[in-house]
Amino acid sequence: MESRFADTTKSLNEVSPKSALETIIRYFTDSREQKREQKQLLDAARLQQERAEIQASRAADFSLVMERILEDHCRAAGVSVDRVVPMLTKQQIAEMRDFAEKMPYSSTISKEFTDAASLAERWYEQRAAARADTHIRPIKSAKGGSPSSAGENG
Repeated sequence: MESRFADTTKSLNEVSPKSALETIIRYFTDSREQKREQKQLLDAARLQQERAEIQASRAADFSLVMERILEDHCRAAGVSVDRVVPMLTKQQIAEMRDFAEKMPYSSTISKEFTDAASLAERWYEQRAAARADTHIRPIKSAKGGSPSSAGENG
């Protein structure tokens, strides 16, 4: 589906006039078919932009609702929202990075998602290290021999 939009964008760039002079010249020289094709491409680009804006608006609304739910849960639990650590999987972290990479470089959303992904990755590694510590703790064997890891007794 993205390749179709990339083709549309490429075609739109190819058929659109590059300057005011070219616009005037093409107004008189382009055939009806060329003008119709350009109009269809512009309409498709507008429609795509409108859909993206609607999707962004819905995402913002959803985010706001989720933040309110989080605030309610935190208030009920007596903790600060800033102290709650999300537990994301490697896949979720990768999706955050992927989303950030698709945003314009100068976008604040891109920076926020990149920072959040880095933070989530650090927390993930800390949790993994904590789990590893609990699985490799030395224990004494039943025969009173040397300590071994918990994984070896299973």
